[in-house]
Amino acid sequence: MENTTFDKQNAFQMFQLDLLTDEKILWAGQPEPKLFTGADFYLIPMGLFVFCFSIFWVSQASHMMRHGFEFPFSLFPLFGIPIVLMGFYMLFGRFFFKSWKQRNTYYAVTDQRALILCIAPSRSLQAVIINANSNLNKSINSDGTGTISFGTSSPRAAAYANTGMEVFITAGGLALAPAFYDIKDANTVYQLISNQQRK
Repeated sequence: MENTTFDKQNAFQMFQLDLLTDEKILWAGQPEPKLFTGADFYLIPMGLFVFCFSIFWVSQASHMMRHGFEFPFSLFPLFGIPIVLMGFYMLFGRFFFKSWKQRNTYYAVTDQRALILCIAPSRSLQAVIINANSNLNKSINSDGTGTISFGTSSPRAAAYANTGMEVFITAGGLALAPAFYDIKDANTVYQLISNQQRK
């Protein structure tokens, strides 16, 4: 199967430090540059509300300060700053984060495991052993791109997966299953992994 992101030799070089003895790469790829997910139908309006509310809060609190309100009211604008930042991230920042993450994430299927490699800000690897008991799930879009997950995420974590918000979810201790996000020809990759399961 041809991979348009990089050839198999480059993929081998990327993953060579992580391969087990006699392990062979069968497929390798990167996420397609897709920024939007179904979750954005509610995340964008939510971010817009949080951002607008926080701007209103800070402007009103600043107005109170200018008209002689003293401590503790003078601290009210400071309380709004974290909310402004969160609203800005939900509306704009998370898309930059997701794009940066896509460029620095690599996926591979070997004859033994599924590998997820992130090379920034530090090199980290998730490895899932492929066997008959592996819990494999797929979600395919009309253009053939899709997501393959290995295991089951908690419902709340799944709702924010691959949106740029998952960094807060995992930091909160919620389980997020390893996954290949936004890969090209996802169904073909799914069949490849399924064949390895049967072996």
